[in-house]
Amino acid sequence: MAVNTNPPHYIARGRRRARTHEHILEVSADLLYRSGIQQVSMDDVAAAAGVTKATLYKHFESKDKLVSACLTEVDRKHFDWFVDQAAKRTGGSASALQAIFLVLDQWFNSSAFKGCAFINAAIQLPNQLHPAYLAVLNHKQRTREWLLSLALAEGFDGPTARRLSSYLMILMEGAIITALVQNDLDAGRQAGEAAAILVERYQSQHLRDRYEQPGQIRPDA
Repeated sequence: MAVNTNPPHYIARGRRRARTHEHILEVSADLLYRSGIQQVSMDDVAAAAGVTKATLYKHFESKDKLVSACLTEVDRKHFDWFVDQAAKRTGGSASALQAIFLVLDQWFNSSAFKGCAFINAAIQLPNQLHPAYLAVLNHKQRTREWLLSLALAEGFDGPTARRLSSYLMILMEGAIITALVQNDLDAGRQAGEAAAILVERYQSQHLRDRYEQPGQIRPDA
């Protein structure tokens, strides 16, 4: 007797639905990023994804929920990409904190760069009560925590690491805005130069504080 190796119909339907959901999400995220949240309609999304509006609304019952899901997905994918790229550039003469700006420079000079999806969303969403705004806040908080972890790993104490990571966050955000608004493709490199000065200052202060402790001998004494 032949054995049926095909999955049950309900499993096959579930897989097809999951693939369709992922496809819509991927297409929508790209469309919203390139064209803008306010400019893209659900009709545009359905056409770009090659699905009917009925199918689109089965997966996302409103544009607000679609935008929220897209930003959450972009947060996951872009954040993971950024962290991975920074890790690859860490080593040799580049510290983890300097590598951040090497990645920004790469991103700004790519054809994919259209600004930060989350800064763009914060501007385009009608207000902070919009359900998608939570994804914006989550992404920025996640980035702050990552920068803090890098500063701590460099050996800075807690208060110093928090101040330094906050300044680096401002440099990152400013570089993104400058690259987008003024089309300044050197913004990442310039922000990196400013970051290097800042890090060196805090490293020097850290060493001074360390060797001013009783019983410590300065290396240059």
